[in-house]
Amino acid sequence: MHRHEHEQRCIEFLGAPYTEVHIFLDQMAAHVGLDLHRQYLHNPGGVEKVVREYGEEVRCAALLHLYDDYEYYQYWNDFGLLRNAADRMFD
Repeated sequence: MHRHEHEQRCIEFLGAPYTEVHIFLDQMAAHVGLDLHRQYLHNPGGVEKVVREYGEEVRCAALLHLYDDYEYYQYWNDFGLLRNAADRMFD
């Protein structure tokens, strides 16, 4: 999911875009690429790191980010193409 989509979801559910949360959680994409970046901060430890950085009030935004990415990437690859069942077996 792209940052603007994460921001829109946060606005819809939480009333604010929480841009800093999405930048924080996706920061590794610039270093390791889109395919690998989720393994670094898209987990409970990443949520705790962003909460330590920005405060408890961002926890729901971080959890929504992770939920949306894992829900989205379960069906779509990083290139916006629908994954087939064989692709999903290895996630």
